[in-house]
Amino acid sequence: MLALSGFFLYQTAFLLGIEFVGPKWRSFNGMLIAVYWSIGYVSVAGVAYLIRDWSTLQWVTSIPLILFISLIFLVPESPRWQISKGKISEALVTIKKIAKSNKAKDGNLNKLNSELEVEKKDQEGNLLDLFKYPNLRVKTLVTMCHW
Repeated sequence: MLALSGFFLYQTAFLLGIEFVGPKWRSFNGMLIAVYWSIGYVSVAGVAYLIRDWSTLQWVTSIPLILFISLIFLVPESPRWQISKGKISEALVTIKKIAKSNKAKDGNLNKLNSELEVEKKDQEGNLLDLFKYPNLRVKTLVTMCHW
């Protein structure tokens, strides 16, 4: 259970971590998430040293994962994902909530809304588009093997 849920938690944290920041900080955020993930895995060895029974260790390391279920209700969907699915009004609400929690002004949201409506018409594609161009094909295959 720990390995399977840990895999999905890492992917979720990684994707949300790079989607909620601008392009300038994506690489840094991705590496930072990997560093904290590695620290977590190393700490399991210390916990295993303190808890010698394997079944108790399994419970101790698995129970905190249940707490992450509450994040489904606390962490909003990514505005990038909402926009890609055509849910522009929901994306604007999410962006307003994020701006409010960051104490930022949301003055440019009307401009953003009009830009997103235009961009929405241009974004059509399918899975085969990932293999259309040689450079993108290589990146897709490498990413598929990596994940």
